[in-house]
Amino acid sequence: MVDSYCHNPVVRMVSFMRHWTEPILNPGMQQKQAYNQIRKHRSKIPAGDLAPTINLPLVGRIGLLFVLLLSLSVAHADFVVIGGNSVVERNRLRTDAELDLALDRTPAEALVAGIPLSLSVDIRLYRLKGPLWKKQIADWRYRHVLDYHRLSGRYSVENVASGQMKTFTTLIEALNSLSLIHISEKLPISIHDSDRLQVHLRARLDTNELPAPLRLIALFFRDWRQTSEWQQWEIAR
Repeated sequence: MVDSYCHNPVVRMVSFMRHWTEPILNPGMQQKQAYNQIRKHRSKIPAGDLAPTINLPLVGRIGLLFVLLLSLSVAHADFVVIGGNSVVERNRLRTDAELDLALDRTPAEALVAGIPLSLSVDIRLYRLKGPLWKKQIADWRYRHVLDYHRLSGRYSVENVASGQMKTFTTLIEALNSLSLIHISEKLPISIHDSDRLQVHLRARLDTNELPAPLRLIALFFRDWRQTSEWQQWEIAR
């Protein structure tokens, strides 16, 4: 059965934004818990300095919460390219890579709230011209969409290029399905047998594919800036 909730972007966004703004719009136990957590991380701030902010106007409360959230020191998951290699076979570039993918709490909560996440693997091909200079000659992007289906309680991973979709019981299983990358691409016709080639590869959470309001929020919160370092290796010829 198709989960109608998951295919309604308006419902998804309203639900998630309500989850994020409820402690601001409804002062009470949730807000007290938030301030207690802030005091735990920022012990130098006297309790009395925080209490008056509960009675600030809405705009003031939003601004204060925004600043405090930015200043909190929290554990941060990230994407890692563990390793990879590439070979040229019959004028095709074949690349294998292993990734370690873990979502931070905020993107994971957005996913469960019904907002699909786009995970991208970027590959760049360079021609080495010397010890200090190289030229990019090709690039590819491979995108998968991770989604959560509330009615079934299952996660799905869709290969955007092929349209192939797989479902999983847990988020860890869904992410693990993307940990091994096998890619084959035709080389540009400008490549010669004598060229020294180098591949650069990274994995990232593609925030450009988020709904517009959430895309703006993602610019300011580190939880959304999940991307690996570029890993590079020379191609065996």
